[in-house]
Amino acid sequence: MSPLAIILLSMFVLDIILVLLFVWYAKKRTKNIDIDERGEQTKFSFSVWKKIFKMMIKKPKNIILMLVFGVLLALLDVIFPLINAGAIETFFREGNFDQTKYYIIYYILFAFASMIIVNRHIIFAVRVDRQLAYDIRRETFNKLQELPFSYYDKTEAGWIMSRMTSDSARLSRIISWGLFDIVWGSLNMLFSLIVVFILEYRLALIILFLIPSLAVISLFFRTKILDSYRKVRKTNSMVTSSYHEAMLGSQTTKSLVLEDYNKEAFDNLAGKLKKESIKANYFSSMFFQFYL
Repeated sequence: MSPLAIILLSMFVLDIILVLLFVWYAKKRTKNIDIDERGEQTKFSFSVWKKIFKMMIKKPKNIILMLVFGVLLALLDVIFPLINAGAIETFFREGNFDQTKYYIIYYILFAFASMIIVNRHIIFAVRVDRQLAYDIRRETFNKLQELPFSYYDKTEAGWIMSRMTSDSARLSRIISWGLFDIVWGSLNMLFSLIVVFILEYRLALIILFLIPSLAVISLFFRTKILDSYRKVRKTNSMVTSSYHEAMLGSQTTKSLVLEDYNKEAFDNLAGKLKKESIKANYFSSMFFQFYL
């Protein structure tokens, strides 16, 4: 058996072990269930996301242009290492410096192309982000006008303000930039794999067999990061709600001398937000360093 076959077989066995471990871990973990800051259990709803994506496609121009520049950026990310490889081959292995001026032109053109493409994709992604945030807030405000008085009796005003401000902005940012990252990242990996297959198919096979392992490890980190950031968003909503409730109830707080009690409660809430934010960033940094 050739060394390449032994490596591929070992990686295949590793893939199977990691998949089985993740299936076991997923069964232990509660799926698609979340607890909001009011203690109510909520489930993932496709109908909600369907409404959000309908808002996005009302003005498809910015979305299409954002994705087009994402494709171009993925191509540039693949082309740049090829230019470097050509320069190393020409200057150091062949010792031919007659091509210097051409490579200078290549790098200048690449720099200008990268500048334009990155600038455009950021502009269109921000436009999608801001337009979606505006649409979400508008639809939410219109919905609030239709709700009965009983809803406002049992729902804190601070909780509503949190949903209208920070949460809606965060949601639009995740969707707009998340959509771009999915397109750009997927095409980047696809183009890179095609180039590696053309240059060295054996190395490409090893990378191909590594993908399932990386996918399983990514799913593990994803669940940890998702849980952590859900807790951060919940706590942030509670902090925003606490701000609003404190301003509305300032006279009551003064009259009943509740300053120390409210301060202690807010300090605990702020400390919890700090702790959850550090934990979320810890998992994110681990995930990033693992892939590096």
